[in-house]
Amino acid sequence: MSANHIEIVQKAKNPRKWNVRSRLQLRPNSDDDRQQYSCRGLHPALKDSPTTLVASVILSVLHPPDPPLITGYPKGDILQEGEQRSLTCRVTGGNPRPWVLWYRHGRPLDPAVAVTLQSLRADATVSTKAPVSNVREEGSVSSVQQVVGSRHEDGAVYECRVTSPLLPRPLSTNVTLSVHYGPAWVEVTGPTVAAAGQQFAVTCRTSPSNPPATITWRLQGNRVTSGAQLIKEDEGGGWVTSSEMTYHLARSRKVSELTVECIAQDEKGDNIVSQTHVISIIKRPGWPVVEVEETEEGAEIAAGDTVNAVCVSEGGIPPPDVLMYKGDEKLPITVVYEGAVTRARAEVKVTAADNGAKVRCDVINPRRRSQSALTKVLVLNSRPGR
Repeated sequence: MSANHIEIVQKAKNPRKWNVRSRLQLRPNSDDDRQQYSCRGLHPALKDSPTTLVASVILSVLHPPDPPLITGYPKGDILQEGEQRSLTCRVTGGNPRPWVLWYRHGRPLDPAVAVTLQSLRADATVSTKAPVSNVREEGSVSSVQQVVGSRHEDGAVYECRVTSPLLPRPLSTNVTLSVHYGPAWVEVTGPTVAAAGQQFAVTCRTSPSNPPATITWRLQGNRVTSGAQLIKEDEGGGWVTSSEMTYHLARSRKVSELTVECIAQDEKGDNIVSQTHVISIIKRPGWPVVEVEETEEGAEIAAGDTVNAVCVSEGGIPPPDVLMYKGDEKLPITVVYEGAVTRARAEVKVTAADNGAKVRCDVINPRRRSQSALTKVLVLNSRPGR
C-alpha cells in the first residue's frame, strides 16, 4: 500500500489555541483488508494524563479471492476400496466473502446452493451469505468433501469452484481420484454334462476391477493350468479378466461328476471371489440283454399265459432310461437299479396272435442315444391235455 500524509495546523477561534488536521491518503490493496488505522493526538499537556486521544478505523477493501487449493489427496495417490478421505478446498482472501462449491464430473454436489449463487450473480449484488458447508477461518474459507473409495469413484473428477461478485467467472481447481478395487464376482460358463473321453471347455469372467484381477482354476480341489488370461477395459471403468480351461475326460476315470472352481483375486490377494461349476459325467450303458422268463421250468407258453420279459443292462452314468415294446406296443415296466445294473421287467399276457412276436428293449443314455436288444416269444395255441 502507498500512502500520502498531509498535516495542516490552523489557529483556533479562541486565542492561544490551535487546530491540527491530519489527512492520510491511501491506495489500499488486498493486504490492507481488515487492517486498523489509528490517529493519535500528542500534546505536552497530555503527558501525565490517563486519557489518550485516539480515533481508529478498520478498512474493508473489496478484492477478489485467490485461486483455490485442494488438499487431502496428493497427485498420484491411490485410494483403496472402502478407504475414506476428506478433500478440503481452501481459498484465501476475498471481500466480500467468496463461496466455495464442490462439483463431481461437472455437476454440483449441492444443486440447491448452486442455483442460489447463480441468482445472486445475476442480481450483481454483493452479499456475505455463503453455503452452510463453507467454514470461514481467519483470512480464508474452506469446504470439506468426504469420499469413499469404490469402483464408481475410480476416475471421478472432483472440482472446487470459487464464486465471488468480483470475479468475472469462477476460479476452479480439481483432482481426479484413482481407486484400487477387487472383483465383486466371477461367472463360470460351460457344459453341465460331459461324456467320458470327451474334451470340454469352461470359461470364467470377472466383474470389473482395478488393477486387473488374476484367475486361477481348481479341478476336483486341485489347481490346474489354463490358457492365457484375456484382459479387456470395461466401458464403465476398470478391467475385466477372462480365462478358458480345457480338459480331456479320460474314459477310465470313475467319477459321476467333476467340480470346477474359478478363483479371482486382486493384486494384493485381499479380495478373493470364486464360483463353482459342476459337470455331470455320463457313460454309455452296456448293451441290453432281454429274455422271457417261463412260468415253470421247461414249460411251454400258451395263449392266455402271463409271462415276464426282463431287460438287463450293465453300467451307465447316470443310470439309463429303459423302454420295452411288444411289436409296436409299448409295455408298462418296473425298473430296478442294483449297483451298476439296470433291470426292467414287463408282465405280458400273450395271445395266439403273439406267436413269434418280437419283444424289444431300448436302453437310452442321457445323450439320447438308444441301444436295443430283441427276442422272440413262441406261443402255442394250447397246452397238451387241455
